[in-house]
Amino acid sequence: MTANTSSLTRIFEAETIADIRDIISNEPNVDAMREILYLEFLKYTTYSGAGKWNRAVRLCECLAVTGWGDHEALETVCGVYFNGNPETYFINRHGEVRFLSCVWSKRKDGFVIDPALSFIHSADGIPGTSTPLSPVAVNSAETQNLKLASLCNWIAKNPICITR
Repeated sequence: MTANTSSLTRIFEAETIADIRDIISNEPNVDAMREILYLEFLKYTTYSGAGKWNRAVRLCECLAVTGWGDHEALETVCGVYFNGNPETYFINRHGEVRFLSCVWSKRKDGFVIDPALSFIHSADGIPGTSTPLSPVAVNSAETQNLKLASLCNWIAKNPICITR
């Protein structure tokens, strides 16, 4: 387990996808590494600050390299909400939002999650409706002066998406 912990540390310090591929390819058991990465990813699906969002992005990049196995493949999206503030969320290959979607507000000290525009969604293909972010999660939101990361390697999906 120590080798996997050191691998996780090196993954978070890696600068490129090529570096991540090298770290993962040196693992003796990629299936075990995939499960460790997925369990770590689940810790960050309810991110409360920019640093945790950035870790979720990095873990999605790693899982795209190893493959998602039996788990639903997701992408992290960092876009711009209609009011100009950043928004972040997880989507599957069908464009369905999973886990947590947030709109961020700019503060003097950095970005913080806007509780009025943030929701928790169903996950792992379980149908459900989105629910507002709980007050507990809102109170623990962290203001951090970090750039919100974007995913570098997308999951395979139909290149043409027809929407309304």
